[in-house]
Amino acid sequence: MQGVRLSQQSDTVLFHLVGYFYAPHKKSTVFPNVSPVIDPHFFRDSVITDEGLRTKFMCVVTKGDPPLRFHWLKNGLPFLAHGDTTVQTFEDSSIVTFKRVSSSDRGHYTCIAANMASSTNLTTQLIVNGKKIRFSVLFRPLRLVPTEA
Repeated sequence: MQGVRLSQQSDTVLFHLVGYFYAPHKKSTVFPNVSPVIDPHFFRDSVITDEGLRTKFMCVVTKGDPPLRFHWLKNGLPFLAHGDTTVQTFEDSSIVTFKRVSSSDRGHYTCIAANMASSTNLTTQLIVNGKKIRFSVLFRPLRLVPTEA
């Protein structure tokens, strides 16, 4: 049976939907294998922010059997928290927090959620606008001086 792992093998199998497998004189637990599903409402295709601001990526699994494991990639390579960046992982979610975004944080971030059944992933692009500089331009009136032709 696909998606069902049995702890004992037997020629006679009666399957009961409440989660137990009954064989003659034997009782074993069934381990359902529901693959994880990442909620796309919390994980946008791209995030645009300005340098120096805060932002977060939230990877929330709405379906899938525990235990869940989370991994993050940046541009296809393992991502490790550093400096003003933290990664918090909970039972059904993982959050990357940038306390102060810098231009070096630009890139594609992938959340991978996995369990015993399979893994899934979603990717977002972090677009960082450079620092905005305020400046004033002072215009001086021109003094026109007649010249001889």
